[in-house]
Amino acid sequence: MKPIPFAKSNLTLKAPPGIDPATCLDLPVFANGQFCCSCWQLEPGDLERIQETGVVWLTVWAGRSQPPVCVEAESDVLARLRQDDDPPGKIYIATIGKIPPAKTT
Repeated sequence: MKPIPFAKSNLTLKAPPGIDPATCLDLPVFANGQFCCSCWQLEPGDLERIQETGVVWLTVWAGRSQPPVCVEAESDVLARLRQDDDPPGKIYIATIGKIPPAKTT
């Protein structure tokens, strides 16, 4: 899989000091000070491996710990996180905790 830019991305994270940028790709994200969300595109063979094993691995380069994260396959994750009392267009991205169910109108 590879990280890709998306319509709501507003920041690009770079390789940390001491890490070769050739082995740590730029990461386009949406960040709002509370949450950070990225979009990943499957490369050839990824879907077949996922279908065969039923798993996706997540690696966070954070030493001996890992921040809370969420892996989703929903294309409307940005819209689903809008608060009921938020004005239209205000979006929150959850990489922590459980993503709320889609809203019905």
